[in-house]
Amino acid sequence: MLVPDIIISMIGKCRRLVSGYVAIDLEVNDDLTASIAEFTQPGDTITFSPGIAVQFTDVSPSATSWNWNFNNGKTSMDQNPETTYDMPGVFETVLTITDDNNCTNSISHPITLLDVSSVEEADVTKKPSPLAYPNPAMDQVRVFFPEGYFKNEKEVSLTIVGVDGKKYGFKKSITEALKKF
Repeated sequence: MLVPDIIISMIGKCRRLVSGYVAIDLEVNDDLTASIAEFTQPGDTITFSPGIAVQFTDVSPSATSWNWNFNNGKTSMDQNPETTYDMPGVFETVLTITDDNNCTNSISHPITLLDVSSVEEADVTKKPSPLAYPNPAMDQVRVFFPEGYFKNEKEVSLTIVGVDGKKYGFKKSITEALKKF
């Protein structure tokens, strides 16, 4: 029989679905499906300090072995490992699990270690500081300027430093900057 849009590949006792066409003649045992890999971490963004330890927790049902890659040069086969990071950045953590049917499944989540040591503290005696959000941001950042921020200013100048250390600048006259609002 020709089945559209499904290819069932058998790897040991594991069943995987892939789109396409295939002629099949087999009996499927619904009890044998690959386990789903999943884990938790303290957050998507963590404030970096040299040697910071981060705990990861496996929440995969039916896993019997674990293989973690933290993309910081370290790996682990513990169920709930802890790893340390020596530098800030974005790291893709990958968990591959195996279940008692010898089926494997993988999942990955990014974790951002944000270095705030180079951020200058605002002098609150001068005037309230602008607020940038979300922080960290991927493609777009919004900046909220408190009431009265531009009282004596003729232009606005803003520099945002990315997690990679790259600087992004913006400089416009107050009249020009406020035209968009």
